[in-house]
Amino acid sequence: MSDFDETTKTLNFDAPNSYIGRSVTRPNARRLTQGRGQYVDDIVLPRMVHVAYVRSPHAHARILGIDVKKAAAMPGVVRVVTGAEIALVVKPYVGVLTHLAGMRSPPQYPLAMEVARWQGEPVVAVVAQSRAEAEDAVEAIEIGYEELPAALDAERALDPSEPKIHKEFDSNLCFQRVVDTGGVDAAMKSAHLVVEETIHFGRHTGVTIEPRAILADYNRAEESITVYHCGQSPHMMQGIIASRLSLDEHRVRIVARDVGGSFGIKIHTYGDEIAACALSLMLGRPVKFAADRLESFLSDIHARDHRVRAKLAVDAVRHIPELRDAVREISGSPGGVRNSFQCVFAGRVAPAFIFHGAHHDGIEERVGAQSRAARRFKIGAAGGLACVGHQHDGASPAQRIFFQPLRTQKNRVIQCRAVSRNNAMHGRLQ
Repeated sequence: MSDFDETTKTLNFDAPNSYIGRSVTRPNARRLTQGRGQYVDDIVLPRMVHVAYVRSPHAHARILGIDVKKAAAMPGVVRVVTGAEIALVVKPYVGVLTHLAGMRSPPQYPLAMEVARWQGEPVVAVVAQSRAEAEDAVEAIEIGYEELPAALDAERALDPSEPKIHKEFDSNLCFQRVVDTGGVDAAMKSAHLVVEETIHFGRHTGVTIEPRAILADYNRAEESITVYHCGQSPHMMQGIIASRLSLDEHRVRIVARDVGGSFGIKIHTYGDEIAACALSLMLGRPVKFAADRLESFLSDIHARDHRVRAKLAVDAVRHIPELRDAVREISGSPGGVRNSFQCVFAGRVAPAFIFHGAHHDGIEERVGAQSRAARRFKIGAAGGLACVGHQHDGASPAQRIFFQPLRTQKNRVIQCRAVSRNNAMHGRLQ
């Protein structure tokens, strides 16, 4: 035991602020730095096979035909599975949040069937003895597509003339919420100064040292499944996997050991991970899926891409009586049971908001690439206006305002809208 470890035993880190200015030990640091960590891809089970996916190159396309004969005959290939076959063992799911009334989502399956609705959506699964053999067979699969019009712009996704991403619905709107405490218009009219800006927050994703990975091991004798998962929500995954595979929850065991970073992308449920569990059920043997880096960029959940239109009213002593803010978030992909709500902090960051959200299947705008993640909307319109104001000339009203302390009042408008869109921009927007 080192002197450092002995010293830390005497520190009371439960006391408020007791850790400030002190070194804090990481209980697992020594084990990890010695290379003794165990991540999902480190686990090798008897009879284990690997799965790789053929993914749609289009933001929106009808699947005309799939030819797997060549791939099925390649060395090491165990089985090639289409969306229709996976659907025989997986119940469809919807991407909604029960606390957001009115959110709508069509039934979804792990692999695309008939229509691919986002660029990167998995279409065919190839199971082989090794990941390399699975990837080689993926290249041999021929899929005929009829490319369909895609909704590429969040600003226009609600226009009646825009392509409808899901035929079940009459528009691309999947969610809308309005909170209006009153007094907004009056506060605007009586303001000493009104500052208005449009701010774009760029799209991004979490890039973890350990990409997404899952290893599912179904035991036919016990009718149970053990899932090694590098995610953040093992209990949620237990419930989802059990319900989708028609298993009792006590027959689903989730093992979450070391996780090589997450940044929010591993708190969601992905179709390719549910498909790996279904494949283990179908084959009766362990199935591992581990995304490589390029695949991660294509398939991992995304965040931000907000378009903010904000109007700020202040009185003569720089109090903020009202802030009106409109946020539209670009996202998409009817990917799965992965949902996000970028407006969660709306009530905290500003006294008055109009929010326009956007997302794949449950919240936000549905477009045609990977969807939004749990990258929360942290900066808000007030922060955005502050940043923009500081970039202006020194004499700008915005800068004069935001260099001074601000005090807010209660008037508030919050409007959240979720729209659906396809998007092929930047390689795979949704």
